[in-house]
Amino acid sequence: MRHVKTTALILSLAFLAACAGVATRAWVQDNLYFGLSSPSGPLSAEEWQGFVDHTVTPLFPEGLTIIPASGQWRGGNRAILREDSRILQIVHPDTPQADAKINSICAVYKAWFKQQSVLRVKTKVDISL
Repeated sequence: MRHVKTTALILSLAFLAACAGVATRAWVQDNLYFGLSSPSGPLSAEEWQGFVDHTVTPLFPEGLTIIPASGQWRGGNRAILREDSRILQIVHPDTPQADAKINSICAVYKAWFKQQSVLRVKTKVDISL
């Protein structure tokens, strides 16, 4: 009986150590800010969803969050420009592979929709699952 209790204790400690390893692993949250105006006019809901379905989801099938937003920024002529926007939040391990995927998402969006930029805000985060 004592052997069973010792084994159970060791397994419990191993499980807690494994969980702690997951929680302390380096993770980041990327917030990507996408303007929905393009030289040919505002993006439609179908165009945005097509971009998400064909570009973003295959790269991060584990999950993401999309937040509708209204943005503004100062253009080259110093005028304030306003547009509908989307904020894409992705929480992922801090790896070169994930970083390359995020950069790819930004590059594809700029190319497809003739955008000057996609704002990226990358923050280290602590997660628990």
